[in-house]
Amino acid sequence: MERQSDGHKLKAKIRKKFLLRVFKMVRKYKALKRGPQHRWTKQSMANALHAIKSGNVKSHREAAKQFGVPRTTLIRRLKGVRDVDAPASKTTALTNEEEEMFVQYCLNMEKRGFGLYVSDICEKAYRILEISGRKKNL
Repeated sequence: MERQSDGHKLKAKIRKKFLLRVFKMVRKYKALKRGPQHRWTKQSMANALHAIKSGNVKSHREAAKQFGVPRTTLIRRLKGVRDVDAPASKTTALTNEEEEMFVQYCLNMEKRGFGLYVSDICEKAYRILEISGRKKNL
């Protein structure tokens, strides 16, 4: 009986060493260096689009390299998913003044001991928009 338990212990020890070797964590992980995003201009994007539409450039990849724009963004703009002059981000629902007052309100409520849920904050913001005559989905 002891021989079996010794055999099981040995197998478990070997299995543990094997698993530790196989699943060892990488200690010196180096993240890939990525350059700054959005290094292209609207003019270079417009030039790339014009070159493709006029047939001066053979492929999307060639136009992207030549004009220094991201290939996927170029394809998206060609398909019409996003307009060339469209802003990069969505517009905000509240003005800067309203947002600052709203932040002060939330902080004041916190000081008084009234914690606000995210749903409460969204409801209050929606009411501000309703009162001011603007309707916007939050």
